[in-house]
Amino acid sequence: MKFFKDKGYLEKIKFIDKTVLKDLEDLYNHELNKNAEKIVKIDFVKLDNFKILNSINKSLIEFVKKEIGLNIVLRNIWLQRSTYETVHTGLPYIPHIDKKRYFKIFLYLNNIKIENGPLNVSTNSIIADNEIKRKQWWHNVSDKNIDQINKENAHGVVEKNKNINFKPLCLPAGSIIGLDTNCAHFAGHIKKGFKRKILRFNYYSNFENSFDIKYLRKKFLLNLIKIKNCYVN
Repeated sequence: MKFFKDKGYLEKIKFIDKTVLKDLEDLYNHELNKNAEKIVKIDFVKLDNFKILNSINKSLIEFVKKEIGLNIVLRNIWLQRSTYETVHTGLPYIPHIDKKRYFKIFLYLNNIKIENGPLNVSTNSIIADNEIKRKQWWHNVSDKNIDQINKENAHGVVEKNKNINFKPLCLPAGSIIGLDTNCAHFAGHIKKGFKRKILRFNYYSNFENSFDIKYLRKKFLLNLIKIKNCYVN
């Protein structure tokens, strides 16, 4: 638990066995091929339609509670297929922290080596300092331009500190990485002929007991804008 609190990440090799992994791959391929997409999102309200994902989610929640004492609640699951052709020079392929703090679990569906573009995590991020930096980003966003800034910097706040060290997490298929998104991280670049198959579980969690009213107000305004855009569009 202390390691996670200090570093902001954890890893578990071969969290799921080969039988479950095969069933999971079949579902993954079916959903991506059905939608002819490189990425598919499954919201928590649809989880009952996917028995295997429901089961894995429950196992993940129990594991996280046991290992680091963190309570988490599922928001959504992303099925992602990445190749050399899908990589670009912006976020999430450069160091950053997420502007919305989540606990994320990345489940590798194939063996991930350097050529596959592993998740890279900081080994010396100061989580508390990044929390200040993240909230300051929200404080600096004026009410008038919050929607535009959200579009321009949709994924996160870029980490510009050159003294931050990163570790590529190369792990076998079935392994998981748990991440406090206040830990600086980025997706690795993929070499030609290689691919990265991942399930990303996004969870809500109350990492701290204190609340910043200004920060919460900005998040509330952003959600209102999203609702308005849904009706307008």
